[in-house]
Amino acid sequence: AKLHYDAHELGSERTGWPSVLRLLARTTERILVPQADLFTTVSPSIAQWYAREFGCETPTLVLNATDKAGFIPFAKDYFRSTYSIPETALVFIYVGLMDKGRGIDWILDVFGQPGCRHHVVFMGFGALTEKVEGASRSHGNIHLHKAVPANEVARYSAGADVGLVTIEPVSQSYLYAMPNKMFECRMAGIPVIVTNLPDMAKMIETYGGGWTVEPNANALADLVGQLDREKVNSVAAISKPFPTWDDAKAVLVDAVCKTLRT
Repeated sequence: AKLHYDAHELGSERTGWPSVLRLLARTTERILVPQADLFTTVSPSIAQWYAREFGCETPTLVLNATDKAGFIPFAKDYFRSTYSIPETALVFIYVGLMDKGRGIDWILDVFGQPGCRHHVVFMGFGALTEKVEGASRSHGNIHLHKAVPANEVARYSAGADVGLVTIEPVSQSYLYAMPNKMFECRMAGIPVIVTNLPDMAKMIETYGGGWTVEPNANALADLVGQLDREKVNSVAAISKPFPTWDDAKAVLVDAVCKTLRT
């Protein structure tokens, strides 16, 4: 049988692992990666890291893109009607794990400022859920929505105006991240704010459809404060479609077929 190794993130450098565990993971990879017939990963920087650190061929890039098959967005006013958000305010959305290294504190600081005219919806779960829930009780423009099935994320996100993918560069795994939430926001038709990290920033530079922001609360506050509906609509109108799972799947199938023929 052929062996396919899918490094879905930079596992040995992941956030939250102690140094001993990271060393064990890297050692294990060094032993086992050369035995794989096919090696794939999810971002250019992670692929280059493995090639550089392991002296192997550059892994095949298979983007963690969103499947557009059967995609039907929910009503655009879903969050506005659910939380009685006025038309004059923009609705920002954070989706996914609410934990350290995800910019949760930045977002709470920005939208918790007196006079912030926009609203933010958190949709997900994690160690910081209680903190977000507490902020939602203290601030009328911060909302906590229950987590939804993975295949429903993009549909719900369509009910917001702007997505937030605020990964912090707290580890190499996060520094080189290419989160599926960025693709889901673009599938939903909303522009996205991403942290100015190499691969996410390159996607925005290449396809448009959003803004990059330096990894701190002040930079995020400055950008959020500048945005209005006209600017959001303008950015959305001039963007190119992000790659979808159809594009990524074609790369994967081609790589698998070539591997089977060797």
